[in-house]
Amino acid sequence: HPLCSPWDVYSANDGWVIICASSDAHWVSLLNLMGKPDLLTDGRFTNVTLRRFNKVDVDRLVNEWTNGFSVKEVVEALKKIGLPSGPALSPTEVPFDKDLVNANDDIVRIER
Repeated sequence: HPLCSPWDVYSANDGWVIICASSDAHWVSLLNLMGKPDLLTDGRFTNVTLRRFNKVDVDRLVNEWTNGFSVKEVVEALKKIGLPSGPALSPTEVPFDKDLVNANDDIVRIER
């Protein structure tokens, strides 16, 4: 996303995960989860504008953390702190994703 950071696809030890931190509160929660509360006062990261400007550093920090876990572990940890995330699936994996398949059950189809 061009206005937020971290908002990208990050490597886990068994695949890729999408992380969508759209607020400063998300960033604070993520830093605490990653065990990096000392970065709360780092001038490069104190608001979303500065994080976008320093995206390379933000992405490096997040990737260092995500690389230590599986996609499932990262997504579960982020879900617990209310940070939007999910596995980044390949085109061959999408039809088998249980969340996407189950979501289709709730779609109301309108025919003309």
